[in-house]
Amino acid sequence: MTELVSLYPEFKLSYSAHIPEQLRDLIYSVWQYRYQELYEDYANAPISLEQSCENILDHLISYNSNSYYLYLIWMGLILGSSVQPTLTAYLPNDPRSELILNLALSHFIRTENRIKYYKRYKHYKNFNFKEKIEFHPNINQLKQQLFPKLSEGTQALDEALDVFQNLLKLIDPCQAKTAILEILDDCLEGYAIFPGSQHRRDLFNWWLLDVVPATWCFKCPKKIYTIKGLKQFTSDQFFEI
Repeated sequence: MTELVSLYPEFKLSYSAHIPEQLRDLIYSVWQYRYQELYEDYANAPISLEQSCENILDHLISYNSNSYYLYLIWMGLILGSSVQPTLTAYLPNDPRSELILNLALSHFIRTENRIKYYKRYKHYKNFNFKEKIEFHPNINQLKQQLFPKLSEGTQALDEALDVFQNLLKLIDPCQAKTAILEILDDCLEGYAIFPGSQHRRDLFNWWLLDVVPATWCFKCPKKIYTIKGLKQFTSDQFFEI
């Protein structure tokens, strides 16, 4: 892995002008603590890293009852793009990451269009629109087909594959929040993005200060953290609405 240089020495949000004050304040409150899970000296966080991440998610999705599910899918797509180079490094010809990213992205677009369609027509009392209809593949069956092995024998590869299994679960709204928390665990505390204990705080800061604001705005993050380091996020890596 190449040397990673911290680009987050201070509190500076991406897309700052678009972030609501309450969300900004919560991000700051999480950012100011040190976390044992990130191998930081003098850890002083009053709650676990997982709980801090869950608090951010809960606050993020509480703003809009229609769009909360889209936030979870969008964050999953960003993190999946970050993990994809790990899978490629171990299994260069493995098609699963691209297949699942495309499937999740298609589901995001389909869900977004359905929400817009419902908002447009819901004021018609006689319009027979079934809001609860969902379209997604049989997640458990697809998971069994794509991931027949319980382990590949390497922590980094196993956790990278676990990210994509959970990205599949994101397609099911009932499993979405649990799935994104599992993805965050694989990425922030596990080896899905890169191995070892160094630069864990940098990785967390990237998620907190760049990925979370980008998710709120449905934009690409300014940077992308991968096994190769922290680099500019280019337009060909991801689809931006």
